[in-house]
Amino acid sequence: MKLRQSFIWGISLGLVALVGITWLIINQDNPLDQLRETKNCQNCNLAGLELSREDLKGANLEKANLAAANLAGANLEKANLVGVNLEGANLENANLKKANLSGANLRRANLKNANLL
Repeated sequence: MKLRQSFIWGISLGLVALVGITWLIINQDNPLDQLRETKNCQNCNLAGLELSREDLKGANLEKANLAAANLAGANLEKANLVGVNLEGANLENANLKKANLSGANLRRANLKNANLL
């Protein structure tokens, strides 16, 4: 009888833990949602994401990872891009007017027709 009760308690605790972990995963902050809602995403991993034509004017993306992200036509005017990894990113036709790109990694980034002035 005690063995059966212990087994039931063990299963119950396991299910509670599983539900808790699932809830945490579902409600975990999504960096893309955070960026869109607050325009503040320092140290975020946004690598490879589709961000074309996003309005990110004045966004704080300091030290974010945007490697291979598609930012074609995005508005990054006055954005803080200090230390951002933009390696292989597509910035074609992006507006980077007055954006701070100090220390940014722009290796293999596509800057065709990007506004940098």
